[in-house]
Amino acid sequence: MAHEEVRARPWRVTVFRVLAALIGIAYLPGGLLLAAPWIPSSVVTALPPLSPLVSAWAQAAQPDTQRWTFALSAVVDVAIAVILLALAWRPLAQPLLAQFLALALVVDVVAHVLFDPEVLVAYATLLLLLVAYPEPRRLLTPFWRGPIDRPLGAMAIVVGVAFAPGVWQAWQAQVAAADPVALSYGWASIVEHLCNLWLIAVLAATRKGGSTLLAFLVAACLCYLGVAAIAVPDNPGSWGLVGGAVALVGGAAYLATAARARRP
Repeated sequence: MAHEEVRARPWRVTVFRVLAALIGIAYLPGGLLLAAPWIPSSVVTALPPLSPLVSAWAQAAQPDTQRWTFALSAVVDVAIAVILLALAWRPLAQPLLAQFLALALVVDVVAHVLFDPEVLVAYATLLLLLVAYPEPRRLLTPFWRGPIDRPLGAMAIVVGVAFAPGVWQAWQAQVAAADPVALSYGWASIVEHLCNLWLIAVLAATRKGGSTLLAFLVAACLCYLGVAAIAVPDNPGSWGLVGGAVALVGGAAYLATAARARRP
């Protein structure tokens, strides 16, 4: 990769690194809501508007019924922050991470455009970042070309099958707009973040730069969401006690498989 990095103009690499770092840092405050299943909602209400996610929970009409929604949003946002910071560190060696951001941007637009078009303004920064990528042609290289880690690929299929009913139910609930979760676009948020987590799982199965990081992120997200689901089993959209236990087992399996894949 080193000879390819030389071809990129240094100023473009620098601009991209700065943008990726700044956007990644901007995503981090949303990680405060990793505590959403356990802390009183009044704690978040007392916080300054550190991020759109924190502000959204502070303004929710029934925050206690959306602990799962915001926990899911928080863990995926933290994963995206890690991806952005990794891109800032080695932008040209890990184009797979930039490809994930491009796919996630499409998912975000599709999940929200029909219900809350104004949220698209928040995604303009990601679009700017992709435009600033130092070697745009790398983003157009199909990520499925080359070898695939078969165990991780099989696990990505399982994750997709497991997520599909939840995504469909959340989409239907958002279209119906018949509960407080829908009125705050919480169901659309569930669609967005479950699809993004599945995308991370799919790209983790490719043996490209950054795929190992993605595999560990999937493991961490599943383990956290398993604990969160057990903590708030009755929240709308929560996976419940059984689903939480399954997610914990899946997260552990992902962790073991990712560790195996990293060995020479």
